[in-house]
Amino acid sequence: MELIGSTDNLIDQVWRDARPPRPCEPVKVLDVKFAGKDYKEKIDEVRKYLEKKKSSGLVLSGLDEIMWLFNIRGMLSSSLFTTLFLIPTRRVILTNHTDF
Repeated sequence: MELIGSTDNLIDQVWRDARPPRPCEPVKVLDVKFAGKDYKEKIDEVRKYLEKKKSSGLVLSGLDEIMWLFNIRGMLSSSLFTTLFLIPTRRVILTNHTDF
């Protein structure tokens, strides 16, 4: 096997003009009875762990991790959303697809 470098974005070549738009469906917050814990409680636990490890923050980009932490799900069974989550030690930042 030989790896050959390319300066072109191969994904763009595959998609061309047929790439579907990013998902932009509403999300639903799960009731605590389904999620087990309130998202604020989960964030507090993460912050305590970060303090214990002397860390200044945490960035999550995995959709499953963010959805679990905030107890949110897509409204349709197949709907996803694009997001990035940052937990500095003093505040919480959650962005959606329109922010990047």
